[in-house]
Amino acid sequence: MRGSVQTREPNMRLFYSVWGTQLASVLASYLTEFALSVWVYQRTQSITDFAYTSLFSTLPGMLVAPLAGTVVDLYDRRTVMMLADSVAVLCTVAMMLLEYSAQSLQVWHVCLSGLVVSIANTFQGPAYQTSLVQLVPKTHLDRANAMVEVGDGLCELVCPLLASALLVSVGLPVIMLIDVCAFLVAVLTLAVVRFPPVPRSADGRASDGSWIGELGLGFRWLATRPGLVALVLTFAVANFVSEFIFQLVPPLILRIASVQELGYVSSFAGTGVLLSSVAVAVRGAPSARVMTICLVLAAQGLVMFCAVLHLSCVTVAFSGFVYMLGEPLLQACSQGIWMTKVPTDLQGRVHSARRIVTTAAIPLATVLSGHLADHFERWFAEDGPLIGSPAAMIMGVGPGRGICCLFVTLGLIAVTSSLLALLYGPLRHLEASIPDAFLVVREEEGEEHEEEYTEHADQRLKDEHAKKQR
Repeated sequence: MRGSVQTREPNMRLFYSVWGTQLASVLASYLTEFALSVWVYQRTQSITDFAYTSLFSTLPGMLVAPLAGTVVDLYDRRTVMMLADSVAVLCTVAMMLLEYSAQSLQVWHVCLSGLVVSIANTFQGPAYQTSLVQLVPKTHLDRANAMVEVGDGLCELVCPLLASALLVSVGLPVIMLIDVCAFLVAVLTLAVVRFPPVPRSADGRASDGSWIGELGLGFRWLATRPGLVALVLTFAVANFVSEFIFQLVPPLILRIASVQELGYVSSFAGTGVLLSSVAVAVRGAPSARVMTICLVLAAQGLVMFCAVLHLSCVTVAFSGFVYMLGEPLLQACSQGIWMTKVPTDLQGRVHSARRIVTTAAIPLATVLSGHLADHFERWFAEDGPLIGSPAAMIMGVGPGRGICCLFVTLGLIAVTSSLLALLYGPLRHLEASIPDAFLVVREEEGEEHEEEYTEHADQRLKDEHAKKQR
């Protein structure tokens, strides 16, 4: 009806079906990713080569992120997810055939596959994340995001142990076959479901319609909101630190222990993600989201010091557990802010714009982690040049001590950056200063539009409701 106002009713059963199959696909993909990382390190015995495989899985996605965000906003998100999943599964099938047929899989095959999958995931990730706004009511967004994080917790808990056991017992091809089957289930589920339509917001209608204009719309929208810009930069530093940590932990454990013990450490750390995800899914995220983000990031920095007080699998595992407890809180609070502040039809472009910034330092961290770890390990070796120096007296010498020194440095960076972010006014008052994107759909001339929340829009909704009651 012309001029009528209606609220969108989300279909939670649809969300659960999509979430369940995507969770299975994520678990299977992590099995393959973990197994391939161990396979590469065992094949090359080089931390640098190990890091370069991660680089190929990160950098290409950054380059196509603006295009991905525009495609996600302008086209059906369900279709985008299906196509991206299909491309990723084809890469897995190719590697599986190479390894199974003649055991001819090479490191460069893994890098090439990582490049293609990175591009596919750059489309799939924003499409999945932004579709939550279509499926989940605003009051449950924190819980929905936490449920998505449950997948990461299960990955960290189950996949390292399972991948290590499968890699030793049945080999890499079987792990990839599991991945392929899970992908097929996810794609078939998406093929039979339908997502609610995406309404148009005032900001979305204001775009000039050209591809150049659409690609830059996310950046232009962000540039006028300094609090959100500060949030993006805060997570850019956090991602740099966390990527460094994630790249260094497997080589650190493998320097002092076996593949099986690496699986135990990773799984115990994953327990933190799982427990925290379940807690947030049940109780919701704290209302003071920005404060929570800054305090959790500072706490994670302090945990890095604890990890190297006495180097052993036990201390690294316990520190990893505490560190990962904060990840679901960070994601729930961050995604809650973005999903409530950004209009639905701009979610993809804004998501890609902030992703470019927040992940820009990840390739740098990936490359530096390998090179610095190799150099620091030589410097802190028992016959290294730092023998007798104050640094060697504090950190000790031997396998893994150079990586421990990097952990301390990264902890200092994390604590300092999070405290500086908390002192910045526009970020500290972000939640009160930027209005929510109020999910009100207005039908005008056969088109649906979404409005940002204002007192005027809220009052108009109440007036329309009162008219219907009369």
